[in-house]
Amino acid sequence: VVVGLVLERWRRRSGSAVPEAPLVFETCRAHRLVSPQGHKYKLMVSLPLHYSTPDAVQTRHPVVYALDAEPYLFPLLATAARTEHFFKRTTWYPDLIVVGIVADIEEEFRNSEGFLDVRGLWDALRPTRARDYLPTAAESPWGAPGAVPLKDVSGHATTFVRFLASTVVPFVDATYRTLEQRALIGKSFGGSGVAHAILDEVASTVFHYFLLGSPSLAWDDKAFFRLEEESSKTRPPISAGVYAACGSKEEAQMQTLQDFKRVLESRGHPNLSVTVEV
Repeated sequence: VVVGLVLERWRRRSGSAVPEAPLVFETCRAHRLVSPQGHKYKLMVSLPLHYSTPDAVQTRHPVVYALDAEPYLFPLLATAARTEHFFKRTTWYPDLIVVGIVADIEEEFRNSEGFLDVRGLWDALRPTRARDYLPTAAESPWGAPGAVPLKDVSGHATTFVRFLASTVVPFVDATYRTLEQRALIGKSFGGSGVAHAILDEVASTVFHYFLLGSPSLAWDDKAFFRLEEESSKTRPPISAGVYAACGSKEEAQMQTLQDFKRVLESRGHPNLSVTVEV
């Protein structure tokens, strides 16, 4: 539901319109990239249904980048962006290129019986998610029994969002027919990564829409707000559309998102729009 709301919100803001798509699903494509720090990542790309048809070979497309691509978010986004085309042949969403990024642990996956289910994969990705999406080194207050400690691995969000901006986006732009309309979406730890990209002076100029689902802004005693205060003294004005959502029973999250909206709007950025929904 949140994914559908997010895409519909972006469609309204972008005003994109595309021709009717054929009743065919394009095969998703995969790429592997290595960061300057030696971290391995997998990119999963879902192209618009008519991407390769003769009458569309010059058409360029907006791009949604999804953190935490596996096991859930990339297939959800790719499916949501195509479903209405498939069943009704209507232009519900703009014809998006959906790019999912996730730490590449496929070799470990193949060699470990502990990864045989979705929960096993999710647990295995937890340290890399903490490394890439959380802004400070701290221990998780939400740890489960037997979970890997996160203090020694977390806190490299700046490195990751710079990698997105300087390596991933240029690679996608060089490989596919893209527009400069770019959205970044993430949930939970991934939402924290999106929030950090908003503050980053490089990433904030590469992405134009930031979509956060139940972001972990409470991490490390709400470190996001301390970092926002520090960066507000030197960063250029933010020009972006920001959409954040959480569930109606996430009471602490609701208050944190209201604080998130209030703080960003208090900076007086003339081209910043912040929407929070429950």
